[in-house]
Amino acid sequence: MLADHRNPQLHRLGVSTMDGQTVPKRSTERPRRPRYGRRIDKRESKGSWVGMEQENEHIITRALEKAKAEYDLFEGSDFVGNRAVFILCQHLQGVVNTEKITAEQLDLYVRQWYDLCNGLLVDDDGDALSYTEIWAQFIDIWENERVKFPKIDHLALAIERARQYDKPRPEVAHLDCRRTHLIAHTCYELQQLRHDNQFFISQEDAGRIIGKGQKQGRLILNLLLSEGVLMLVEKGRTGLASTYTYVVNLSGSKRKKLTTTEFDRKKKAVLKQLRSMPNGPNGENNKR
Repeated sequence: MLADHRNPQLHRLGVSTMDGQTVPKRSTERPRRPRYGRRIDKRESKGSWVGMEQENEHIITRALEKAKAEYDLFEGSDFVGNRAVFILCQHLQGVVNTEKITAEQLDLYVRQWYDLCNGLLVDDDGDALSYTEIWAQFIDIWENERVKFPKIDHLALAIERARQYDKPRPEVAHLDCRRTHLIAHTCYELQQLRHDNQFFISQEDAGRIIGKGQKQGRLILNLLLSEGVLMLVEKGRTGLASTYTYVVNLSGSKRKKLTTTEFDRKKKAVLKQLRSMPNGPNGENNKR
């Protein structure tokens, strides 16, 4: 796929040609970030590549950068043949749904990675590889399913997805704390990345998600446990994080957020109940 102005697909995706290289167009508009987290595109629910591309393009870009960074760790003849493309496939398989995507649909991203490598890709004789040769290697590895162990940073991917929510999940909608929402959404996404309805997260990682320390992470995880959003499967120990299950409840928490009127009514009812007790909360007789 050539990246020029005659290709409407690349033009629509913001790719133009400059001296034979593909570069992203600069947008004149300031990007708007969702207030909460993962926004589900209607087309994504139908398994559309377009929906996945809009939502996860930045995640794929990070995977390309990681693949290139790993390439940089090797020197000279230690990194030849299709080894670079194999590592690219490992990183890509960690962030895309291989059952719903074809190799041709990844052509744009393979070319983007090729340009990131900036001519450093060589064959066994040290000669620079053309994009056509790289694409042939990619097709061979991807379509023949040669990658058995994709490289996945579950926590980083879960955080990226959690930050795209435009509203809190039903289980935590009654809590008026965006930091709590972010940790809860990350926990949910961590569980979605696994296939056993469990995930592990440390108090330190929970704190880092919201830019805080271990103490704040511990407090929010404990809150989510007490709210029934999380269930502890196995308590962690030195060097190992605790294992949890995220309890999905689309009908929402029983402890919904009270309106001002509801809060005032509940407060009056509690005060009335306390006054009617023969003894006060401190064990003293209220009657004078």
